Amino acid sequence: MKIALYGKTLRAESEELVREVIGVLHKADAEVTIYRPFLDTMAQCLDGNVKYQTFNGYEQLKGNADMVFSLGGDGTVLDCVP
Repeated sequence: MKIALYGKTLRAESEELVREVIGVLHKADAEVTIYRPFLDTMAQCLDGNVKYQTFNGYEQLKGNADMVFSLGGDGTVLDCVP
């Protein structure tokens, strides 16, 4: 299964939750791709030895993900819909 993670910023209090979500997805053998600007904001809380696939917009993601997880508030959800 291919899972895309989309978000805008990562608050410090959400770092552990994001690590948990990514860990669960990896244990389930999901292919995880992360919105590049979001990855840049959370790079400090992730394992630096793992290389993540990234996307920069909907056109790169279209047809390449089975699900999109939107990590954020209402505005983030609205932004991830084309």
